Amino acid sequence: MKEIDWEAVKKLYDDGQTDRSIGKRFECGYRKIYKWRHKNGLPANHIGRKRLVTGVLVSAGAAVAAIAIYKEVKKLSKDKKEKVETNE
Repeated sequence: MKEIDWEAVKKLYDDGQTDRSIGKRFECGYRKIYKWRHKNGLPANHIGRKRLVTGVLVSAGAAVAAIAIYKEVKKLSKDKKEKVETNE
């Protein structure tokens, strides 16, 4: 089994990568990354199947206004989809 560079894992985690994507990168199971993350008291970079995109934006240094715009666009897109579904 190949050695895992935990500093590189931390960098990918800080960049917003999920346990699964980090595990694939290092050719190990996501549970190994999950256990490392829990051992270090780090929260997941996703909720269920939804990534915390706003968290990624904040860690990338995006302005609060950019995050608000992102959320509004996402909300408008969802509202439009629901409207189309109800009209069918």
